Amino acid sequence: EETLRTWRIGYSTGHEVAGLWVPRGITLPWISENVVQHVNVRLSARPTSQKYQSVRGGHPHLFGADHIHLAGRRVVVLAEGELDALLLWQEAGELVDVASLGSASNKPNNSTLWRLLPYHHILAAYDTDAAGEAGAAALMAYSARVRRIRPPVDPPGKDITDAHMQGANLRPWIARDSAPASTSFLQNGTSVSLESHPRRVFTLTGMDTVFFVACTSSA
Repeated sequence: EETLRTWRIGYSTGHEVAGLWVPRGITLPWISENVVQHVNVRLSARPTSQKYQSVRGGHPHLFGADHIHLAGRRVVVLAEGELDALLLWQEAGELVDVASLGSASNKPNNSTLWRLLPYHHILAAYDTDAAGEAGAAALMAYSARVRRIRPPVDPPGKDITDAHMQGANLRPWIARDSAPASTSFLQNGTSVSLESHPRRVFTLTGMDTVFFVACTSSA
């Protein structure tokens, strides 16, 4: 109940709101600076295999944008989807920040990249199927601070929610896998320590994307 209230999760019976059709299902609002930017709906009645439907006119950037950077943490976990992010926040939200791009195939835009700047470690906790592996690999191309972690599930192809339903304890998994493996990133292909360069900005090039990383140390 606390998770639902905090993240403003609701339920639509299937009706029109301000001229926009909201299908029947669980409403998952993407909120940034206390403004709803996008609403995705986990459909409760599906005539096809479609699980989600977005409300028209939204601008999905980062699910959980208003729930990160509240405790000064240096680690954020990017779950593949909204429901995985909600579950992980519920089970281990006091250890790490949690957010989602909404899908393994979604790429971070400039707004999302800037929101991720303060983090020393960005963990891609995507599904253990082919799409999840490809999505995590694409994220890791942005920065050496992005690291792949896999939900403790068996068999492969499952996600955080499946791991929880199988009885896995997500908290020790996150506590173990969020332990810093490095406090460096790549500056033009060279590893650079974050702690040794306070208040400087470096340019990271990954694939076709230029990623600007601002060190947040006050030392």
